[in-house]
Amino acid sequence: MQGIDKKQQLAINLIIAGVGVITAFIGVMAYRDNQKHQKVQQDLFAIDKEIKLLQLSKERDKAKESGLI
Repeated sequence: MQGIDKKQQLAINLIIAGVGVITAFIGVMAYRDNQKHQKVQQDLFAIDKEIKLLQLSKERDKAKESGLI
C-alpha cells in the first residue's frame, strides 16, 4: 500500500511541477507580448503627435496666407 501512495505522490508532484512550468512559460510569453504592445503603442502615439503637429503647422500657414494671423 505504501508503494502505491509514493507513486501517486510522485505523479501528483510531477503534475504540479509541470503545471508550474507551463504557467511560468505562459507568464513570460504574456509579459513579452505586453512589452511589444507597449512599444507599438508608444510608436503610434509619437507618430500621431507628429501628424497633429504637421496639421497644425499647415493650418497656421494657411491662416498666415489668408491674413488671419
